[in-house]
Amino acid sequence: MLWAGCRSAKGSHWRCPAALAPWAARWLEQRIGAAWAHGDSGVAGVVDGADHIETAQWVVALIGAVLAAVLLGSVGTRSALSYSTVARVRRRSTLRTALQRATIDLAVLAFGLAALWELFQAGDDTARTGALPWPQVVAPAVLLSAGALIVLRLLPFVAAPAGRFAARGRGTLAALVGWRLGRAARTQALPMALLVLAVAIGVQAGVLLSSADRSDADQAGFAVGAQVRISGLVSTGPETVRALAATPGTGAGFVALRAPYRMVRADQAATSQGLDETTPTADVIGLDPVRSSGVLDLRADLAGGRTWPDVSTLLANDGWEPHGSVGVPLPGTPSRLSADLSYSPSANSTCDPGPLQVTAQFTDAYGYPGEAVLGTVDAPDGATRTLTGTLVDSGKSIAYPISISALSESSTAPACPIGVLKVLALQADGQAVTIPAGMAFTAPAVSADSAPAAPAAPVKAGTTSAPVQVLQLTKAGSAGPLIVPAIATRHLLAALDKQVGDTFATGAFSQPVTLRFVAAIAAAPGSGTGGQDALIVPIGLLDRAAERASAGSGAAGQQLAPLTGEWWADTDGTGAASLADRYRSTLTASHLSQPATVDDRATEEKALRDYPFAAGFSLTLKLGTLAALAFVLLGLALHTVSTLRERARELAVLAALGLTRRRAAVLLLAEQAGVALLGALAGLGLGALALRSEFKLMVFTPSGAPPTPPPVRVYDWPALGLAGAAAAVFGALAVLITYALSGRASMRAEVS
Repeated sequence: MLWAGCRSAKGSHWRCPAALAPWAARWLEQRIGAAWAHGDSGVAGVVDGADHIETAQWVVALIGAVLAAVLLGSVGTRSALSYSTVARVRRRSTLRTALQRATIDLAVLAFGLAALWELFQAGDDTARTGALPWPQVVAPAVLLSAGALIVLRLLPFVAAPAGRFAARGRGTLAALVGWRLGRAARTQALPMALLVLAVAIGVQAGVLLSSADRSDADQAGFAVGAQVRISGLVSTGPETVRALAATPGTGAGFVALRAPYRMVRADQAATSQGLDETTPTADVIGLDPVRSSGVLDLRADLAGGRTWPDVSTLLANDGWEPHGSVGVPLPGTPSRLSADLSYSPSANSTCDPGPLQVTAQFTDAYGYPGEAVLGTVDAPDGATRTLTGTLVDSGKSIAYPISISALSESSTAPACPIGVLKVLALQADGQAVTIPAGMAFTAPAVSADSAPAAPAAPVKAGTTSAPVQVLQLTKAGSAGPLIVPAIATRHLLAALDKQVGDTFATGAFSQPVTLRFVAAIAAAPGSGTGGQDALIVPIGLLDRAAERASAGSGAAGQQLAPLTGEWWADTDGTGAASLADRYRSTLTASHLSQPATVDDRATEEKALRDYPFAAGFSLTLKLGTLAALAFVLLGLALHTVSTLRERARELAVLAALGLTRRRAAVLLLAEQAGVALLGALAGLGLGALALRSEFKLMVFTPSGAPPTPPPVRVYDWPALGLAGAAAAVFGALAVLITYALSGRASMRAEVS
């Protein structure tokens, strides 16, 4: 009604657009402010309360002015003019038409730029869900429509040089095609618009389909971390790991240990348990850098452009050996371990510590911890005694070599401290074990900020009597905290206010540790929480935690849950799902007291693709591609019919000059091919621009949040080329069939 009133009011054509422009500008200002506030909650208030002109206000003013110009340009002339001014109005009509056309072009360009700007405002916020504001929903359609209209405006400027180039060819046919393209480009507007939109939509659909498939594969690989991963190995020993490694179909594999820790600083007060509101919790993963290099799946862009083999080698620093293990290897493949020990009461002791049970802590070739009860020392009399325990039960096997890493002592006298235990010699199946010079069994320092241990058992439950003491086989006389190279996620580094190259003294573990951050990654694979707060360390650090786990309260640091084992494996060519089924059978035969979880990449990827939303998304893109192709064929056919009707006289003259029907068909086909080539190039550019701006808005997860790892645009050029070739063949057939049918209709009309 308002617009009708403006159109009917005499002498006030400029007032209504001027009245509508502030309303439109205010609406745009609110939209822009809301979009900016989405990224920064303080921006909207700054824009509303600032006295000086902000960038957003300049943008709003510009768009409001363009809208006002559009409304002004769309107002037509009226007959309320005197006779003396009619001639002058007629002289100005051509100029006014040109101005109106230019105004509409500017409006289309403004709307296209506004849509592009709206799409580029979308961020990579991981908290974003699938709900999008409506400007971002309609922006891709506005961008495509505006781009197609702009291409149509530019068509004469592009077609004229192309026509001149084609006219240089030999023969009359090339000259006619070049003349038609250069002089009658505007008559090709309909098929050109259809081609541009269809190619742009087809390119987007094809790229999004390829990108969705790649994203599903990347998400599955990141969620599992390898081809197959077994998690939750709690009440088991190295025998199970050996059985998993020997399962048919298994390729390379490695063991990982995992537990969550509060990353307390070493200088935080123990009275508050080392906690404050800024203390982050990290998912700490211990692994073998060498064995994991060919198995762990980490996309290069998550590690700063480096592959995992390049990053994992950084964990072999600060005195840590390449496999990240601790202890001393035992010779051969022993099944029993003997220790010559002497046990004496501690200095100034006034009580009898009683018998002492000694347990050997060891790791297999993969770094998985195990233990062997050596026996009991009856009394602290200082006499030398030999205790022998079984490393591997009869009928079972583990991965060799075995490394001895610690001895744990448990006393039956809770009120009396443990005496002094000295290790005089070790034998493995009767063969002497050589302890390197400078290494000895010593009790490590305990972190001052240690909290009570997790209530559940560690990797393998051991004898827990109080008091308990652990003697670790380490370098004798090494003072200070243990230096550990670590790979941290960027989010965790930001929470700790650290960066690569910095050190962090922490009381998170059972003994004082100084982490030295050697690399940063965006997220850690194989983490159920997205891997945003994760820490990857040599497996030996968590082996030490497993040794101290039997020491009871106050010896687990800030560990929040039991230490669990994991098996990550590649396949030897067998399908990942098939290998996962074999692992389940192996675990069933191991009779675990707590069931483990088996995940494989193939099943995870299939679940993502079969999810109803993902399946519907894929089907929509395929239907969009087919619809675009159908519109192209229909447009070419209709345009051929209209061209034949409009150019009947021209074709009759050419036929009189000797142009055969076959050459006339080739002429029409060449003209359509020229239009198709220009439209395809413009559609490719427009589709690529739209993809670049709207790709971050695509939903690749059931929750609507951006996936981890982030999706990448995949241009499957062979598939796109095949689709283009098919479209070209069907388009040529559509033109030729239409021409043939129209010729037959003309002949029947002449006969009648």
